[in-house]
Amino acid sequence: NIVLVNFKDPAYNNLQQLADTLKAMMKAQGKIYTEVTYSNIESVRSGLNSKSDNAVITLTTNQVALNKILPVLNMMGEKHSVKIVGFPEWQSYQSISKDMFQLETYIPSTFYINFNDEHVRTYLRKFRALYRQEPDNSLSDQTQYGMLGYDLTMYFSEAMSNFGHDFEDNI
Repeated sequence: NIVLVNFKDPAYNNLQQLADTLKAMMKAQGKIYTEVTYSNIESVRSGLNSKSDNAVITLTTNQVALNKILPVLNMMGEKHSVKIVGFPEWQSYQSISKDMFQLETYIPSTFYINFNDEHVRTYLRKFRALYRQEPDNSLSDQTQYGMLGYDLTMYFSEAMSNFGHDFEDNI
């Protein structure tokens, strides 16, 4: 059960373009979703299904709005299976961290590092031996720039090796 949550106060609905895109994609794929406007507990409860998992997407990155809705979703999680789909910005909001982690929260990211992968472990071992420190980690988006640089170098080196100096025509 996909639940899109808007807010009564339009200032909190700062992801309207994303909301429109999500609705168009789900409609095109024949997916059913429920859209609710948060004003109180009942407005959220009306969109939840007690017989299935509920994927709740709050269409905001506004910290004030999240401070209002996340505790309500936590309460709903006692009687409903609630999973929250959030946004990378949420990770920097200390005031919501307790509520965010009490429920299953999914935050999409363009960067993922599988620390169990043997190539990653080898890279980290060599990086630590060479530089005597951990790869750089920016708190703003959790990007491991050392690893990103390595990946980009390997990608373009392989492209040049396979396609020569005109590799950009073959990417």
